Amino acid sequence: MEVNIKRNRTRFKIKMNSKLPRVSVNKSNRYFFAQLVDVHNAGKIVAALHEKSFVKAAKLAKEKPVERVGKMGEAFGKMVKDAGITSVAYDRSGYIYHGKVKAFADGMRKAGLTL
Repeated sequence: MEVNIKRNRTRFKIKMNSKLPRVSVNKSNRYFFAQLVDVHNAGKIVAALHEKSFVKAAKLAKEKPVERVGKMGEAFGKMVKDAGITSVAYDRSGYIYHGKVKAFADGMRKAGLTL
């Protein structure tokens, strides 16, 4: 219950105070999922990315999960820049800005996005 309150509070702040598209992240113990939603354009999803596509290559390279999500953030940032978007609002969905959530944001910044 408390987690839903946190998530709703952060989404409300982003929706009301930002005219930027929103990058929303979800994570589990195994996977990390991110999507770009343009709130003011009928909620159209511009890009979506799932960590599963990076797992096989990362296991061969023996990367840690946080490093893998960082590379995923860079790839996601490139996809968003190719769509013509340079700045986004980062919705961490109530998760603490630490570990995978922080690595993903840093990866998007490396790709040239403004958060």
